[in-house]
Amino acid sequence: MSQFTSTNARDVRFKRELQPDSSGSDPARCPNCGSFALYVDPVRGERVCDNCGFVVDESLVDQGPDWTTFEGDDRIRAGPPPSVMAPDKGLGSMVGNGLRDAKGNPIDARSVAALNRLRRVSQWTRYDRTERALAPGLAQLSSLSSRLGLAPAFRERAAIILRKAIEAGLSRGRSMDAIVASVVYLAAKQLGAPRGLHELAEATGVTVHRISLTAKVVSRELGVFSRASRAEDFVPRFASQLGLDPRVGERAL
Repeated sequence: MSQFTSTNARDVRFKRELQPDSSGSDPARCPNCGSFALYVDPVRGERVCDNCGFVVDESLVDQGPDWTTFEGDDRIRAGPPPSVMAPDKGLGSMVGNGLRDAKGNPIDARSVAALNRLRRVSQWTRYDRTERALAPGLAQLSSLSSRLGLAPAFRERAAIILRKAIEAGLSRGRSMDAIVASVVYLAAKQLGAPRGLHELAEATGVTVHRISLTAKVVSRELGVFSRASRAEDFVPRFASQLGLDPRVGERAL
């Protein structure tokens, strides 16, 4: 009897540990406005909400490499960290632009010509077929994000959806402008800070109908689903654009 009671107690305790803590908040959501548009400010070491400006976390510790310079340009760790904004995610290699050999001596004219040919071959073979198709799309995404003032979280989420769309062959027969606008539209909805179709149409020159149609195709083919936009999703951004006090936006919600 005691053994049965002890086993049941362990089972109950195990089940309680598996149950989510209803009192805790979602770490991916802003506790102030409920948006998922959080980004990390590496300079201040803070995690900030892009909608209302609320500082979610402070004094974050950078777990990445320190990139400390010890002798001249020599670094212990070389190369940038991986990034979804690069066609090869920043993991590729290329021939440098230097005109000196490994000992620091100048390269003669014949070797310079051979090195230039090697650079052209390296540039062509650096990306595979998918990455070469992805490169102009990522460039347009970066340009559109700058014009709209999107936070890094938006750019990275849109870049992930864009990469999947290119790999699935959804770019064939469709303009890259429409695909880029559609992935930004879907990424913004997923992060809880939607952008209007008319706003994207004005920034890209693509019609509202074309962006909407392309977004539906990308969403259906890739399984990228998000809830319908609500009026309150636009309140924090409009309040920020109007320079209103955050309490005004909270009161409006």
